[in-house]
Amino acid sequence: MDLSDKLLAQLREHSLPHDLAAFDDAVLAGVRERKQMGSMSRKALGTCGALALGVGLAGGAMAGGAVAAQEPVLALSSADMLAPSTLLEGTQ
Repeated sequence: MDLSDKLLAQLREHSLPHDLAAFDDAVLAGVRERKQMGSMSRKALGTCGALALGVGLAGGAMAGGAVAAQEPVLALSSADMLAPSTLLEGTQ
């Protein structure tokens, strides 16, 4: 007899707990509660997303002004400076 057979034999000798019948009800109540919490968190996430979108649109509308082209921050991001013809000629 191996260990699993011994353990199963010991379990067979013990009686079932009295609250085992209520175990299913407790698990299903917990699942229902989780589902309700999940739907509330989805609603909250949607509300926060809509609020962030509204704040972004309002901030963009208020910051209107003349649009100016900016120079690239990094030299590596400039496509003209890294063109093969520019690199071979040595002119910048």
